[in-house]
Amino acid sequence: MSPTWAASLTVLRQAVPFPGSGAISPTDGVLYSQPPMKVTIHNERIDITELPLGNRIQWNPILDELKSEHRPGVYQPGKRMGMSIVNGKLHAYIYRTPKTPPDSEILEILNRHGIA
Repeated sequence: MSPTWAASLTVLRQAVPFPGSGAISPTDGVLYSQPPMKVTIHNERIDITELPLGNRIQWNPILDELKSEHRPGVYQPGKRMGMSIVNGKLHAYIYRTPKTPPDSEILEILNRHGIA
């Protein structure tokens, strides 16, 4: 069974302060935020955080477009991304490889899939 997600979000293309830190975005990435989720693009990975647990996202087409690959020792065998649940919200991370598209294309791909 493939999960689906029927929401559409608009990307805010500005850095957003992290709560309580007083800092703007991470030094190696840019934070794109639209409630209830955040997308942070780092040099080494893409973080998609604070997704409500009720959302259904079809991850394989996203991973295919991002040219994600299995990373031995980072993910479970055969997996191309990692996930965890923090404070009742889903946090997903996709490590970048030399084949990963540039930041602007990453945002277009995520936007097409309703993520950013």
